[in-house]
Amino acid sequence: AGLADSRSAILNPANLHLALAKAALESGAGLSEKTEVQAIETVTEAGGVVLRGENFSTSAQKVVVATNGAIGRSLVPFRDFLIPVGSFVMATAPFPETADLGLLAQGTSASTAFRFPHYFRVIEGRRLLFGGRASLSLAGDIGKCAEWLHQRAADLFPGLAIPPVVACWGGRLGFSLDKSPLLGRLDGQRYYAMGCSGHGVPTSLAMAREVACRILGDAANADMRQALPVSPFWREADAQPSRAPRIVSLCLPLVRIGYQALDSFDRTVDRLRQASMPASAIQETVH
Repeated sequence: AGLADSRSAILNPANLHLALAKAALESGAGLSEKTEVQAIETVTEAGGVVLRGENFSTSAQKVVVATNGAIGRSLVPFRDFLIPVGSFVMATAPFPETADLGLLAQGTSASTAFRFPHYFRVIEGRRLLFGGRASLSLAGDIGKCAEWLHQRAADLFPGLAIPPVVACWGGRLGFSLDKSPLLGRLDGQRYYAMGCSGHGVPTSLAMAREVACRILGDAANADMRQALPVSPFWREADAQPSRAPRIVSLCLPLVRIGYQALDSFDRTVDRLRQASMPASAIQETVH
């Protein structure tokens, strides 16, 4: 039902987020949660920028926009570089001890090979963690997200009774047209690191180091740069990302329907192929 990579690793993104926040605070940074930046104004005379929100204004020498898919409408041109795609995850009640979970009982992480993939594993307490890409139209109703994910899990494991959903959450992922990260400098003051295309946990850390090296300069960061090769995705100001994703975003519902139709066709072909295979051949394929 899925693909597993024995060399992959597993971590808790929430714990990673808290650890990074703690490291930032200990380094002297200030964190402002739930504070939306509504505009970034370049101040050419002072060589810096001004960040403005509903009830605040602050200045900086440099600014890095690294919000991936969660970019407000006012942050032009950064919002035009990405295609926002919804990504949602659910956690279920525990499976009964009698349920045969196969390799999932070992904590194996797996995913499907569909164009709109699902990813899943069994976590502590024999609970199923199951996620997938979906239309942003579901984002406003977590109940519908949970129902949609539960049905997809039931479709993927027809012989397994999926326990009820106990938690569901989600947000926006930033996709680029070619699924390559967007990393670079817009001008002398504005930098960007986004477009992780569903690979943000490992990718964003490397992108952060690259941006830091570029801003601080080789002289101030010689040791750091020796341990980090120059990213092949880096763009200078004369090679800005395309704004075509802005147009594609308007057609995203149609694109999603098309991809889902192709995925449905692939599943049908797989079922027909399995139905025509002798039992011995199916057993050999499983092994």
